[in-house]
Amino acid sequence: MNALFENPELAKIALEYDAFTDVEFNPDKSINCQAKAAATFVSLHRMGLIDKVKDFDSFLSLYDMKAPVIEKKEKVKTACEPEKPKISICAGDTLKHKVYGLGKVEAVEGTALKVIFPEVGEKTLNLTWCINNCEILK
Repeated sequence: MNALFENPELAKIALEYDAFTDVEFNPDKSINCQAKAAATFVSLHRMGLIDKVKDFDSFLSLYDMKAPVIEKKEKVKTACEPEKPKISICAGDTLKHKVYGLGKVEAVEGTALKVIFPEVGEKTLNLTWCINNCEILK
């Protein structure tokens, strides 16, 4: 859905259709179905809810869901263990994504990061996912 949301020309074309099909979709090989994503995008647009796609938490609210809260058990520190620094990501930081490579953080909006990757363009990524899966280069 983000691809359509971020590409108005493509979205305009998708909005002309009432149904989608994905004849190549194989649930044994993939969890994503582009036809379902396109249909969801069109439905949300027609209901005036497309802005809910911008933020992960507001998107989950469409389904009466909330992001899971992951509680970490406190570990007893020994005198020899150094304290882990808190990781933060700010606009202007560079991160290294496993697939997209190096990208520059353009904006931090709630739980979302807008990152520009030279090879693939702008991507919206989840902040927590980036902290856990990307190398943050200040």
